Amino acid sequence: MGWRLTTGIATLVIVLVLGILIWAAFDLPAGIQYSNAFGSDITMTYDAADLQGQHDTVMLIWTNMNNTFDTRNYAHIYSSPWPWAQVKENSLYYTNVYFGQLITRINNNIAMLNALKANNTNPIYIQDWQTNVINQTRIEMKREGGLDWVINGAWYLTFAPIAYWSSYIMLIVAVIAIIVIVLLLISAYRAGVFN
Repeated sequence: MGWRLTTGIATLVIVLVLGILIWAAFDLPAGIQYSNAFGSDITMTYDAADLQGQHDTVMLIWTNMNNTFDTRNYAHIYSSPWPWAQVKENSLYYTNVYFGQLITRINNNIAMLNALKANNTNPIYIQDWQTNVINQTRIEMKREGGLDWVINGAWYLTFAPIAYWSSYIMLIVAVIAIIVIVLLLISAYRAGVFN
């Protein structure tokens, strides 16, 4: 087969093993930590069956965000390391403002629900109204890419930077490996290994 093909195959195997090791050592644990910190609560918020459930899980996420990050630097904590993506809507400051507005919206919906119940409104109408409001709130929470559109990137950059950068690192390693393999194959072809 020739040393060039053997080296090419070995390079490919090393890149695959390296990718699996990086995923197992950094990405997997970071994903579990993020899920425990925010991800599971985000899912619970989307799946909440009533307004109070939405309120409670949004409050849980908001409180956890304030406890996890340095609130004094919210305007300088972004979901991206790239300067062109460090805009206001990608900062925790605006996420904090958004959570405040979302909580106010849900509280107003709960007050309206209580008013409807107090006025002896038809229970079927109340159920339909509440279902519609819950669905509209779900749509709103996913409108900008998900309720954690900034929290996710900011958490990874702050608490698991290696996991954040690992996909970029593996992409660079894979590109270099492909270049090496192609060069080795060209060299093998020129040396007449395939003849």
